[in-house]
Amino acid sequence: MRSLRARLSLGVGLVIAVVLGVSGVLISNYAERTARETLDDRLRRTAELSRATAVDAVQNAVPGTDRRLDAVLRATGSSVRLFIADAVVLEAGRPALAGGIPPTGLRTVTSRGERYRVLVTPLAGAGLGDLAKLEVVSSLAELDERQGELDSRLTWLGVAALLAAGLGAFLAAVRTLGPLRR
Repeated sequence: MRSLRARLSLGVGLVIAVVLGVSGVLISNYAERTARETLDDRLRRTAELSRATAVDAVQNAVPGTDRRLDAVLRATGSSVRLFIADAVVLEAGRPALAGGIPPTGLRTVTSRGERYRVLVTPLAGAGLGDLAKLEVVSSLAELDERQGELDSRLTWLGVAALLAAGLGAFLAAVRTLGPLRR
């Protein structure tokens, strides 16, 4: 490549590619982090709203399945389980994850090829100490799908911006370096 125009255009194009790539990754990570934080907040609210029902189930008797709670949880792709020791006392929502009670806290797990966000919290106020725990689970399928669409859009937007910037740099180089050629 002996042409000064071509080298200038390539250099500017590479700088723009790096800037667009880094910007796209930062935007994608920010969007994913924000969506995950929103889901975590929803899990916490669901646990708080379910706490009274769970405490009542532990202290009095296990109630029958609440169809309204079950419908709301299924619509959001979520489930709630109440554990006493290792036994499941109450289940509501979409089919729960297989296996025993996971450790307390927030985590992402994969089950049957699908990713889930899980919140396990001790059931304070039930009078059983740390034996009673509430598990709230929500599928990450919708979140992952939206993130994939965003990443695809950012990629195509970056390619279009890179092509436009490359063409603009080449035309600017032709215009600017034209007098030097003469």
